[in-house]
This record gives sequence, structure tokens and C-alpha cells, in this order.
Amino acid sequence: MKDTYTSIECDSLIFDIEFHPKVDMIGAGNFDGNIILYKRKEDKKEFKKKHIIQNHDKAVKYVCFSKKGKEILAASSDNSCSITDISGVCIWKNICHKNSISSILYSSNHTFITADEVGYIKHWDIRDNTKKPIHKMKCFNDNITSMLMDHDEKSIIITCGGQLGLFDILYKKNITSNNISNEYNDEFLCSNLMVHNSKIVTTTLNGNISIFSKNPWGYMEGKIKASKDAISTFVKFDDYHIFFGTSDGYIKTAQIKPNKLGETFSKQNNKESIEKLAINKNKNLLAHISNDYSINFHQIEINNSIISNAIKKKKKKSFFHDL
Repeated sequence: MKDTYTSIECDSLIFDIEFHPKVDMIGAGNFDGNIILYKRKEDKKEFKKKHIIQNHDKAVKYVCFSKKGKEILAASSDNSCSITDISGVCIWKNICHKNSISSILYSSNHTFITADEVGYIKHWDIRDNTKKPIHKMKCFNDNITSMLMDHDEKSIIITCGGQLGLFDILYKKNITSNNISNEYNDEFLCSNLMVHNSKIVTTTLNGNISIFSKNPWGYMEGKIKASKDAISTFVKFDDYHIFFGTSDGYIKTAQIKPNKLGETFSKQNNKESIEKLAINKNKNLLAHISNDYSINFHQIEINNSIISNAIKKKKKKSFFHDL
């Protein structure tokens, strides 16, 4: 058996990737308007094409699996969104925004949220035959860069420019703003909950990893200078550790509480920007895309408290030594 996973070579530019939450499968949105599902071949370190879903005429910029993995939410550059079941049957499709969609998020089995580049947030229910949003709100005037569900599944956390917002989505009439932070002198690009859902971590345009409290809301508790350029993507490994990708082609690690920069996990030979990272359900496989046609994989191994990507290196005390 090979030591490393075989990269997937696609027919057109890849914009987004996400692993399936239940099985060994990865979904990709591409320039041709397709969602392509690849499934891992049993006992082999490679993925093979399973389905091509053709719901969009223009590039699929974002893909998102539902919580149980039975449906796929996608957003296209023509500002339409679709929901498709795992076999490729289209369940719902609609033009959702006048401006470019910048983020999508499932909020329940039947509902999802979209956001755009001018600050609109819309909440949709696929059971509503009118295909009109059940909620619509504009609290920002800039590109909404990320959305994530709070652990109570009643609120969403939004990043826009240098601000963090918390919004209640359960009211029938509107989305209610609970808190919006002061504006920081940076732009937040990606976010996730860490430290048992008590902290919000963002990566930024200025190459920082910033850590914020939830109470008081949006107070910056710490910052790691992690790159000289923008960090557009990161994934959560566990409650205290992340992998992040840099614009000069590095995948690195960082620890939260205590806050410190870790080791270099992988490096692109051509120094192409790491545009998106994804991690599988077992947290043993990392995937990344750059501005090209490839989906690349990195095996995560922890042996004797040493973390590696299956490329044999001289062992040293690991940044992950406390796992």
C-alpha cells in the first residue's frame, strides 16, 4: 500500500471542497458548474469519482453537506443556490441574492442561511413553496466572510470586515442581532469555535490568528502572528489545535490556550496559495486546494505523540505532544 494518498486531478478549476460527515467521501465545486463527489476506494489510498451533479450553469463557489450528509447545499457565481440529495436529485434551486454570495450554512435539516458581499443575510426554508426567504437582514455594509452555527444551534456567528456578530435565528419574524463587536483593524476571513465552544478563533487578512471571548462578546483575548500574508482557511483538529493554510503555500499548525505557533505540516513546491482546507470525520486526513485543478491529500498520523503527514521526517518533540 502506498504511503500517501493520490491527488485528484479534475477537469476544471476547483473552488471549494468539503468532506462528507459520515462516510469516506469528498465533494468539490468546480468552474464548470458541477458538484463532483469522490469516494475513497476500500483499502486503498485514493478517491474515485462517484457522481457528477450538474445543477448550475456557472461556477460552484461553495459546497456544504447537511449534518447527516444526505443532502448537499451549493452556491454558484450566478447567485443561485441548490440542494441536491446524495444521489444527485435536485430538491430545491433558486436565485438567492442580487450580489455575489460569499457564505452558506445549514441551520437545520430543512433550512439554510446565505450571505453576500454587501452584507445581506437571508434564511431559507426549502419547504416554503414561495421560495422567498423566511428572514432577511442587513446589519453590515461589507462582504460577509464566514458564518458558523453556535453550539446551541439557536444562533449564528458572523464575521464581516473586522467585526464579529451574534444573531438569533429562531424568531419567526426576523433575525435578531444579539451582539456586534467593536471593529478591529483587520479583516476576519475564516472562523470556528474552540476550547469547548467558549472561544471564537479567526484567521485574518493580515496573517493573524485571533482569539475572542464570547462573554464579554467579541473581546480579543490573544493573537498569534502566523503569516506575513493572508490566512484564508483553517480547520479545527480538536478543541485546542488547528491546521491553517497560507498564501505562500504552507500548511501549518497552531495551538489555542496557550496560544502558540506550531510546526510546518506541509509545503507546496510551487508556493501556490492554500485556498481551502478540509478535514475528514476521523481527523486523520487533510485535503487542500489551490488555484488549480487538483485536490491534494495529507495523511495525519500521531505516533508516540508525534504528528506527521506520513512523509518520513526526523522525529522531534511535537507541538501536539500533549494529545
